[in-house]
Amino acid sequence: MRLEEEKSGEMTNSEGLPSKLPKAQRKQLQVELAPSSSNRAKQLKIADKICNVRDIAVSPPANWPLQRRRDYLEWAEKVVAGCRVVNDRLDQAFDQAIANARDALELKAYSEITGEHVIYVGVHQVAAPVSPFLRGHFWPPPDYSLPA
Repeated sequence: MRLEEEKSGEMTNSEGLPSKLPKAQRKQLQVELAPSSSNRAKQLKIADKICNVRDIAVSPPANWPLQRRRDYLEWAEKVVAGCRVVNDRLDQAFDQAIANARDALELKAYSEITGEHVIYVGVHQVAAPVSPFLRGHFWPPPDYSLPA
């Protein structure tokens, strides 16, 4: 059985919640329901949030301003808080993804304030003019492998 099939009733996003509820209420329900999910569903939720957090850092939706991205990270942390201690490697990978995303967003804020182009290089931040080829990209790309 595939993990996606097993999670029926324990969706990782608002698809499994009543669609007539306002988005904010569906998001709050995800935070509230996460702790009572099965261990497999909790792992799926963490893995989903890892992917989403990385996407927010690397290639966010074009119409998402900086504050919306920050709000998403904060909400993802709340959801994952109710899923922790089931898989240490996923917990560590999420922590790293959140830290990298926060760093990337701070660099984006710095860039918007100063007008300087910046790139994110692993755990090191570089604030300097960047070639058009690298502008807006992380170089080298973050290591997305799970800890050994």
